Amino acid sequence: MTMSAERNKARMLELIQRVLNGHDVEALPEFTSNPSVAGSALGLVSAFPDLVALVGWIVAEGDMVAVYLEVSADSIGVDAVGGEERAVLSPPAAA
Repeated sequence: MTMSAERNKARMLELIQRVLNGHDVEALPEFTSNPSVAGSALGLVSAFPDLVALVGWIVAEGDMVAVYLEVSADSIGVDAVGGEERAVLSPPAAA
């Protein structure tokens, strides 16, 4: 594996730890300038304040990185008519 691929894997793992698990959305500009990516991460972390992402696997080749995450979280919000609504994210059950 090239140094570039190793460096890119390390950056992805840092992003997962700082932004998703550490809820440090202020760090997003260090990782992306794409407003869609930043907005998605901000929305996810904001909606699920107890979000935890565990890396199942990570592979890199050149400047491409692919990660499989197991994510769990829950959130209590207000639905359209003012009632309580619960959303839960959890990894799929083992087959």
